[in-house]
Amino acid sequence: MQRENITSNDSLNVRLTANREFGSLDFHRWVFQNYKFAPGMDVLDVGCGNGVQALEALRVMGSNGSVSAVDLSPPAVAQLTATANGAPNLQAIVGDMRELGTSISETFKVKKYDLAHSTYALYYAGEHVKVLEAMRKALKPDGRMIVTTPIGPNTLRQLVNRLGYPTPELAQIDNFNSAVLEPYFRSFFNHIDIQIRRNVLKLPTTDAVATLYRSTAYYLPEAEAGVLRLARAEIESKGFFAFEKNAYMIIGSGHAWSD
Repeated sequence: MQRENITSNDSLNVRLTANREFGSLDFHRWVFQNYKFAPGMDVLDVGCGNGVQALEALRVMGSNGSVSAVDLSPPAVAQLTATANGAPNLQAIVGDMRELGTSISETFKVKKYDLAHSTYALYYAGEHVKVLEAMRKALKPDGRMIVTTPIGPNTLRQLVNRLGYPTPELAQIDNFNSAVLEPYFRSFFNHIDIQIRRNVLKLPTTDAVATLYRSTAYYLPEAEAGVLRLARAEIESKGFFAFEKNAYMIIGSGHAWSD
């Protein structure tokens, strides 16, 4: 399922910038309010990308606590490591999250965590339950597990589909929460908090639309001309091209039992 334009560091930076500049949701503020990083915490960051969450955790905890981070992209991990400026309580590795259990047992120095989270990464890895199991089994007895992921509708992806360029391998993301995450969390945690946030991006130019579209998992070169034609018409009419790109978060605490 993985596509280069989802796992590449350049594409990730494009998506982060677009959400920050054009989105209606302050995504990182929402995430940080719920992740509740604190000094002394041991944090497992699964699919860390270039480290937005890891860097915030390090900023909050200072020299106390640790961050263990893994991502498939070597440039993303390199960017995180460079930005962290040699923080001794960061261990960031290149790896496939589907092998997370092995990474924890054989590579990470810290083995148990106060918080295990995956932010906009888990869905794209496949073998979701295997990854969730590795995250859960690495929790301390009072640890929390959080998965943040896209949730439908993504109206830009729907537009591409209507133009005749379906991406059926991504259709399941719209019910990933109800089909995979919620059943799993309800099986293993006594307390569950679910949050959904609506996010509307308003892009002011066709160049901005093209740049963002090329960074997405559902980008198809043959669909670009049609997308830009419709975007141009909406920009001329409204002054911007808008599409909905929503976010979902599930928080599990009160671990029901350990294996």
